[in-house]
Amino acid sequence: MLSEDMSPAIHGERQLRRDARALRKGDFPKKPEEALRKSEAKAWAVLANVADGILTIDTAGRIEWANPTGANIFAFKAQDLIGKNIRTLVPGTNFRERNQFPHQPAHAEKGSIISLGREVTGRRKDGHEFPLDLSVSMVRLGKQRVFIATVRNITKRKSAEHALSESREQLRLLAAHLQSVREDERKRIAEEVHEVLGQALAGIKIDLAWIMARLAPDQKPVLALAKSTLESVNETILMVRRIATELRPGVLDNFGLTAAIEWQAGEFQKRTGIRCQCLIVGADPELEQEKRTAIFRIFQEALAHAAKHARATEVQISLYTEGRSLLLEVQDNGETGKPGRKSKAKTLRILSMQERALFLRGELYITESPEFGTTISLRVPWHAQGQKR
Repeated sequence: MLSEDMSPAIHGERQLRRDARALRKGDFPKKPEEALRKSEAKAWAVLANVADGILTIDTAGRIEWANPTGANIFAFKAQDLIGKNIRTLVPGTNFRERNQFPHQPAHAEKGSIISLGREVTGRRKDGHEFPLDLSVSMVRLGKQRVFIATVRNITKRKSAEHALSESREQLRLLAAHLQSVREDERKRIAEEVHEVLGQALAGIKIDLAWIMARLAPDQKPVLALAKSTLESVNETILMVRRIATELRPGVLDNFGLTAAIEWQAGEFQKRTGIRCQCLIVGADPELEQEKRTAIFRIFQEALAHAAKHARATEVQISLYTEGRSLLLEVQDNGETGKPGRKSKAKTLRILSMQERALFLRGELYITESPEFGTTISLRVPWHAQGQKR
């Protein structure tokens, strides 16, 4: 191990290099003093070849020693760093001030890690600044305290994080664009289905009624066929209306989010038999059409989850504002399932809700409890009219 005053590592670096070479060749004489040199040479070989930079610093902030990696990080030679203040390399860092390391353990005085993985700004010899990962520990050598700083250049990591962040933002924008295009297409198809097919079927219905009114009473087979056809046309008209509404509910565009949620809850209850209770507090939130649509689609997915995956018998729906956020909660009393076992359809449904929440720059929470079922909560930033943004 290194001698207590660290002097061979600080002042005898060249000798240690020679000893390390001798150690590799295996020609060290077996004498006590040379055994100590051999031990120190081993320590030097380890410190010289670690991937991280290591610096020892006194309580005044002066660098006492640096391994080659640490000197390289700051574009210095190791011997040129001796005596420099650490603040020339890491601006704003003062090892004498405890508030520089807010996460230090309470037992740091006894000699331990003071700070781990703190991101700081490093400065090279030419003045160029770069991101640096800094860890600091403190040891006692006799009556003196020595700080050991481990540094790592994280420029590549930060660049990768930035690139990943940009990529995610681009994916978010692409997903939002695709959602918008899909909603526009659904709206266009719904209008065409309602107007073209609906009008055509309405025309057929009128013609059938005209024909039936002019048939003779003794033409019973023809009357029966016309009546049956008229019933089929009526059923088809209802089906066309339902398809058009599912593609794009007109109530959302014409009456707003609150009315659309209440309407959808009623339709869901009629279709599935699952009782729905709505608690809507406050006026209809004034949101852009795309945001209203995204919230409504999340609501539809939450209802579908309750019907298909939770097998619920009751759903409670809440829509209200809290501070500068709009909250939508859908709680069912259904089964939560076994942890870690989710069907593919359920997973895709959750991903769909999360994707829309991301577009809204909101947060989606899904909590499951054997006693209270599943609660899907959506929190969206929202500013009422007159509020400061």
